[in-house]
Amino acid sequence: MKVLIIHGWRGFEPEHWQNWLFGKLKEKKVEVYLPILPGFDNPKQKAWVKELEKFRPFDENTVMVGHSLGCAAILRLIEEMGEDESVGKTILVAGWIGKTPEYKEINDFYKTDFNWKKIKKKAGKILVVVSKNDPYHSFENAKEFARLLGAKLIIEPKDGHINAKSGFGPYPKMLKLVSEI
Repeated sequence: MKVLIIHGWRGFEPEHWQNWLFGKLKEKKVEVYLPILPGFDNPKQKAWVKELEKFRPFDENTVMVGHSLGCAAILRLIEEMGEDESVGKTILVAGWIGKTPEYKEINDFYKTDFNWKKIKKKAGKILVVVSKNDPYHSFENAKEFARLLGAKLIIEPKDGHINAKSGFGPYPKMLKLVSEI
């Protein structure tokens, strides 16, 4: 199994569950990557996708895990996959659809609609993990995101943006979700 963990806009703090997950998977001798993507304050879709393409090849033994803007980066990467590429599982945490007027720095990822049909074909089993009061998007937006992907919706009871600030440092549920491939 190969796991690619993708952070969101402005990266992630050391206490974030992504770092915890990376460490736990390393302990289990899983091939796992947690790249720091370029453009910390002003991310660009093409630069992020180009960086993620370095982790090819992708196949049914690949799991992609994204948080926040990392979800959009994963979907854009999947849109770029060739006919012979796909992944086994895609886990999207605190993701959304559409531009955010208050956060113009990230709207480069949402200039065009996603190719939902291709993504559903290439992304394997899709899980969307959300909370009901994420400060960056509505719960209705998150539900529509899951619907468009044909994804299983997982609602976290802890609320927030499902990050360290919301109490998500160690995240045993995520380790279990990743491991079930």
